[in-house]
Amino acid sequence: MSELESQNIISKAKDSRLWLDLDNANLVNGEPPQNSDNESPWFVKILLGFSGWLAAIFLLIFLGSMFSFIFEQPLGSFICGVILLVAAYFLLIRSKNDFLENLAFVFSLAGQALIFYGIFELFENNERLTLSIIIAVEIVLFILIPHFIHRLFTVSTAVSCILMLSGTFYLEFLTSSLLLICFVYLSLQEFKFPNRQDMLQACIYGLVLVLIFFYISLRYNLSGEFNLHDISNPELFAKINYWGGILFLFATVLYCVVNLLQRYNLVLHDKKSIVIILSALSFCFVGMNAHGVILSVIILLCGFSNSNRILQGLGVLSLLFFTSQYYYSLNITLLEKSKHLLILGISLLLLRWLAAYLLKNKTQPNGVSHHA
Repeated sequence: MSELESQNIISKAKDSRLWLDLDNANLVNGEPPQNSDNESPWFVKILLGFSGWLAAIFLLIFLGSMFSFIFEQPLGSFICGVILLVAAYFLLIRSKNDFLENLAFVFSLAGQALIFYGIFELFENNERLTLSIIIAVEIVLFILIPHFIHRLFTVSTAVSCILMLSGTFYLEFLTSSLLLICFVYLSLQEFKFPNRQDMLQACIYGLVLVLIFFYISLRYNLSGEFNLHDISNPELFAKINYWGGILFLFATVLYCVVNLLQRYNLVLHDKKSIVIILSALSFCFVGMNAHGVILSVIILLCGFSNSNRILQGLGVLSLLFFTSQYYYSLNITLLEKSKHLLILGISLLLLRWLAAYLLKNKTQPNGVSHHA
């Protein structure tokens, strides 16, 4: 018997014991799942994926050069996009081949691009209607096509369009805070819907990626002001956008902390819970001028709560980026930075003292603690 075969036998034995332990704990039932040995190695998947993208790109270039007269008309572009999406749909639901899956994914991207081009041409004077139609199309594609990467792309596109649409009303920051609440809710409820885990994970990753980029764009003013339409009172909407966004950002932190406390069976009126909630709210007040840092902490909390290494990695990277970016920001003077850091330091020291005072072990009259 070769070494590889013996390792496979040992691995299967460990999996069987693990399944038996879970069954005895009433966490699973039925027969253990069968591991498929026909899955391609990762480097083969990468090669097939690259081949699929390359073949699809050349095919689309050929079709575009041969039938360019069709793509010049919005209706023709829309029809060709629908045809490509239908072809991608049947390839993705019926094929288990990595090459065909990547080929279908590129077909879908090209089809969406053609549909969006047709929509923009048909409703070029109504950006809000155009963005609304694109959001609806992405939602339909997300539901119909059961492919993780495809769903991740459709969620990212839909969320980006939602932020752009809200920007036409000067409410993009408020909308980002509402989307952050959706991210926290989906992250904390992920394991309650095991049959929908692929859809939930696509939503979670799509939301967090777009929100990280959006907060970066806020700091560097890449998003700007979406002055696609004039509204009657932009100053009022701008105030609602800022203070409403701050309020919902604080509410998101509070919602996340309270749910995690309840998950670990901690009573909300307990001293530990009160200290944790007050610490979270104090952190929010101190970090009012560093929204990206609050976003990163929320991502880290959700990642650690579900042992999700991808979210943990994104949270750590975004926290490092937003912290360093805030420190080296040129539009804030050193005096202002010193004030913020001083307030942050004093607040953390006060919270540390309060936590030590409230959570210290009660001692008996003779000085012996209860744990003695």
